[in-house]
Amino acid sequence: MFFYYIFRLFAFVVRCLPAWCLYRLSDVMAWLLYRGVGYRRKVVYDNLRRALPTATDAEIQNIAAESYRNMTDVLLETIQSFGMTDQQILARYTLENPELPNQYAQAGRSVLITAAHYANWEWGVKTLPSVLRHTCIATYRPLQQAQIEQYLHRSRTAYGMRLFATRETHRAFIEYADQCYALFMMPDGSPAKPESAHRILFLGRETACIHGPAKHSQAHDLPVLYLAIQRVARGKYSGKFILLAEQPRQIEPTEITRRIMQALSDQIAVQPANWLWTHRRWKH
Repeated sequence: MFFYYIFRLFAFVVRCLPAWCLYRLSDVMAWLLYRGVGYRRKVVYDNLRRALPTATDAEIQNIAAESYRNMTDVLLETIQSFGMTDQQILARYTLENPELPNQYAQAGRSVLITAAHYANWEWGVKTLPSVLRHTCIATYRPLQQAQIEQYLHRSRTAYGMRLFATRETHRAFIEYADQCYALFMMPDGSPAKPESAHRILFLGRETACIHGPAKHSQAHDLPVLYLAIQRVARGKYSGKFILLAEQPRQIEPTEITRRIMQALSDQIAVQPANWLWTHRRWKH
């Protein structure tokens, strides 16, 4: 409970900061994590060297430093958004082609939208209900700290997103079976059950990938889209929907997963520092 009150106090302070102060704080936090305590620095270096084998040591260090700044930017922007309206977020987060998923809503067809922990994915989740004509639902992994989890849950659902814990995905399909929905999933993490994962070549390495999007898209005949996000400037983002599979039952499940991971690879090639390199992605 003590940690929860510390978090709430920190969140209150962050929400009151002007933009210039917010990003100076982010710079300091990124420096402390990277240079000061070296938070998962070896993991970041190892991931980057394996994913970008032609990069020099200086380039690896620059990308690593920028990736920590990306991480702290997203953290502080997410906290600050707790007190923002959907229109305030939309002023900073442009979705270029919502007509692509909305054409399926007009046809009465549900869709599955995938994305990655890349740039500010939290704002992406929040903006979807404001621009899509579907009922928006998402799966996620709840935090273990109950009070903070409840606080974040209220923030994430404030603009109309419905959330389901990953282990309860089946409930989402039951509860919204009679509605036209957009299911949002982020499958770029390491799978909890590697034995059932799809083995895909990702960033030059065989990678155990979460098979959920492929399984659910085929089971419920959901067109698969990918939301490609890029940072335009600090605190400014753009997102573009990419159609990966309109008829998922007509292709192999592993091909759906491969297309998702290829879309992420294309993002990383543009701005590699925007992905979370601190997680042990290749531990399986």
